[in-house]
Amino acid sequence: MALRLARLETPVAWLIHDVVVRRDRRAFLRLGLPSVDLTIAVSEAAARSLPDGAVRTVVVRNGTPWPVEPARPRVSPPIVVGCNAVLTPWKGQDVLLDAVASLAREDIVVELIGGTLPKDDRFEAQLRARADQPDLRGRVRFMGHVDAPSTPCATGRSPSVPA
Repeated sequence: MALRLARLETPVAWLIHDVVVRRDRRAFLRLGLPSVDLTIAVSEAAARSLPDGAVRTVVVRNGTPWPVEPARPRVSPPIVVGCNAVLTPWKGQDVLLDAVASLAREDIVVELIGGTLPKDDRFEAQLRARADQPDLRGRVRFMGHVDAPSTPCATGRSPSVPA
């Protein structure tokens, strides 16, 4: 209807992708098609649902061959969560490890930067044991003491991280 009211000077093409069967939609077609110069139907069934001879119609099938090859998975770098603090219970590195393990995603790596006080050797051993559990295995890096943790090396990693 808008096309009829607009009285356009340029040719009008209409893409039809559904089979038109409802009475109200067929009435809409009878009113609107006189303003359309060409309909492009995505199937013979959609083209057949148009009133005979109302408008020139061509069938152009959707261009996606079937079956579709699965998309390649995107490989993105892991998300790195860092904690720069001495390894001691009151800093909460154990809480961080449990939190990361509870997430539904496995693309998060934890970097623990910091040494251990002599009295906290047992805590570090507990952290390492926790990091070796199946839900975190390979996703926790113990960096030890780093002199300049905010200065990345040429690879973008902290200076003490092996390439």
